[in-house]
Amino acid sequence: MIRIMKGLTKFSILLFFFCLISCAGFPDQEEGLAPPKTTGEIRLAYIKEQVDKNPVWALDLIGAYRKAYKVDNETGTAEVKTLFQMENDAAEKLKNFLDKAIGDEKWDEAFSYFRSLSAIGVQYEANEIDLLLAAAKKKLEEGNNL
Repeated sequence: MIRIMKGLTKFSILLFFFCLISCAGFPDQEEGLAPPKTTGEIRLAYIKEQVDKNPVWALDLIGAYRKAYKVDNETGTAEVKTLFQMENDAAEKLKNFLDKAIGDEKWDEAFSYFRSLSAIGVQYEANEIDLLLAAAKKKLEEGNNL
């Protein structure tokens, strides 16, 4: 009986120290978590990533975001300013892609980029007719008689 009591006492002491260490030894998990974000903030962060990777997709996402969250250019909120800046950045990247496509004489890509810019109302030095004529000229030089 005394043996059992000594065993229970040792077990109780070990259990006490285990509980003490497990409760006090680990930091609160809430301290390590990121601050909560709204769905809109998460989507804006994703759109911002896409501006550098794929500006055409970013412009499409910006349009969808405006419709989904009913964002118009009338309000001067930080959200509108952020969207406007991202749209300008994406359009500038798209202009660079268009310049490169024209320089490399990749006319199908140039048409695509030009139409994407036109869809958002951005003006470009060349127009679609100039691009069509340049593409036709290249095809004729290659012996392709349309």
